[in-house]
Amino acid sequence: MTATVFRYIDTPIGLVVVFGRSNALIGVAPAEQQAALIRDDWQEANRALCRVRDQLSQYFEGSRRVFDLPLQLEGTAFQLAVWSELRNIPLRPDNRLRRTGSQDRPSPSGPRRRRR
Repeated sequence: MTATVFRYIDTPIGLVVVFGRSNALIGVAPAEQQAALIRDDWQEANRALCRVRDQLSQYFEGSRRVFDLPLQLEGTAFQLAVWSELRNIPLRPDNRLRRTGSQDRPSPSGPRRRRR
């Protein structure tokens, strides 16, 4: 198995930590969460994950709207199924997610009443 590498990237929304294997992105998180994410066997690699850094920079500069990074999804069978479905949600022309599912339909139990 290829070693997991991570690097820190400074962005307009703060410092983030990105991590992956063999040029495939596994995750991006605020650097404050690093203690919960980074494992002892991971290696810090400033030259790794350059495409992630470049595409994040382009995104924040406004020249990129869609990322085309290879992803390596990891998790339970349920998490993988959810992530697979999330990738099927279409973007609106302004690149925001469309409302889907129960957000578009009224609750089957009707409107909620206030308790007195």
